[in-house]
Amino acid sequence: MNATPLQPVSLDQRSLFEAALAVQGRWSCECNFCNLFIWSGVYDTVHTEIAGRRVVCNRRVSTLLFPFGEVFEPAELEAVRADLAGHTGLRLAWGDVPQDYVTRHADALHIHYAVSTTADEDDYLLRTADLAALAGRGHQNTRRLIRRFDEHVPGWRGVPITPTNRQEALALALRADSAHPAGMLSDEADALQRAFTHFDALGLEGLALAAADGELLACSLFSFTTPELGNVHFEKADRRIPGAAQTMRVAVARHLAGRCAWLNIEQDMGVPGLRRSKRSYLPERMLPRYRLEPLLS
Repeated sequence: MNATPLQPVSLDQRSLFEAALAVQGRWSCECNFCNLFIWSGVYDTVHTEIAGRRVVCNRRVSTLLFPFGEVFEPAELEAVRADLAGHTGLRLAWGDVPQDYVTRHADALHIHYAVSTTADEDDYLLRTADLAALAGRGHQNTRRLIRRFDEHVPGWRGVPITPTNRQEALALALRADSAHPAGMLSDEADALQRAFTHFDALGLEGLALAAADGELLACSLFSFTTPELGNVHFEKADRRIPGAAQTMRVAVARHLAGRCAWLNIEQDMGVPGLRRSKRSYLPERMLPRYRLEPLLS
């Protein structure tokens, strides 16, 4: 199949991506242009157009994202992969493949691929209104931690992230990562810097928690994958303050409750603490993504 030259993801190509992404209307965090752009430096991301579809290649991890646009039949999908593998010199696999495609084409896919999935890469989908209300016994611990935050930080308020406080929010986010037991994650630091640098051009939105004296204690960045789905890209909190992370997440849900029905808070990547945290918000759905590894080189 004929492909246009591979090129980096750039802001001036956003309309091309969003037109292709709208065809399937998928909810995966990989189907959000802001995410693609923010992480493109980390994953050495390039893209091309093939037969009217937009195909993204994360060269660092030798992975193609399931094409944006009209769906390829399995034989066509493999032809695209083989052509790009030859062009890049990488043994490429398909990632972020939707479950319904794998189910519908199971027999044909098993001719070409080893098909797999892992809970580590499932997206967590929350009902915005449910998280905003914190109704039910399942949210007892979250409510308790928010009460602790209220006691520890009387007079706190939610404030939008604006040009005035943006550098302070970035510094908080980087500091929160560096305080993590695993230390600063350089990849995430790169993505954070890219997000804040291009905040306005990407149309990102953000919310922060400010103490009575104005100091920022937590922050969150988000955008919209579809009109009904908000995607939370980053959520960072001062780890020294009990309940800051929980208060931040619920504040985002309350901020967005009238604008989107669902929130995608992305994957836990198999990190035990992150998994416990994300499960504590009682996700309504988990969104599995599949990987197609070629059987032949």
